[in-house]
Amino acid sequence: MCAGLPPELYTILEAYPWRFGEPYCLFKTFLTEMTSSASILTITAFTIERYIAICHSLRSQATSGLQRAVRVVIVVWVAACLTAIPYPIHTRTYYYLQHPVTGRPLVDSLICTIPSQWMPNMRYAFQVLRCVSKLVLTWHVSYLVWV
Repeated sequence: MCAGLPPELYTILEAYPWRFGEPYCLFKTFLTEMTSSASILTITAFTIERYIAICHSLRSQATSGLQRAVRVVIVVWVAACLTAIPYPIHTRTYYYLQHPVTGRPLVDSLICTIPSQWMPNMRYAFQVLRCVSKLVLTWHVSYLVWV
């Protein structure tokens, strides 16, 4: 939060130009996507644990423990990191606008985002990640319910 919140607030107040450089642009993109994915996966893990505790209470008492909780947390964060990787791979800082007469980039138009010509690549990356994450999530749910 300390690394991401101040620059995020600054970009709300002054969106252009991007003043933090490309390395921080990549780090911010990765951090934002990773924490969003971790939040979603953590809620999913809690939901699965509650389902097991309610519908399979005897099995839940036998398999619950600190070691299992640590494994779930590690899996959640590793999965969050893996699903966040396509964003910094495709994100760049670039000048959005050029001067109409000279064609040179306008200094005040530097932004940190995914260039529009790379959007089709991101579509394929998202489709692959969605399929892989569904397979992994389905496997984990069935493993947690039946083990």
